[in-house]
Amino acid sequence: MTAPKDTVVAPSVVTNPARLRGRPTIQGTRITVERVLGMLAHGCSFDDIRESYPHLTRDQIADAVRYAQGLVIAQTPGVPGETDPEPRDWERDGEWTTAEVGE
Repeated sequence: MTAPKDTVVAPSVVTNPARLRGRPTIQGTRITVERVLGMLAHGCSFDDIRESYPHLTRDQIADAVRYAQGLVIAQTPGVPGETDPEPRDWERDGEWTTAEVGE
């Protein structure tokens, strides 16, 4: 029997029903998008995440956040007459903007 293959769902993000019950992970790792978001939500910076997972790149972390952002946009009803917004300017030089974190 052949093992299921990864399905690319976004840049650097894959799913595989044989890995972590199909949760989205960073390609080539078992690190879930959920884990990355949780670390950011608890105040970790991109550099903190890279310190914990040195094999991750800043681009992979950003791709995980963009993937999650796309899911939120897809699940949020639009305002009548408006098209889907451009991606938010949520990151500059790999760090959260103060407007985004409410500081």
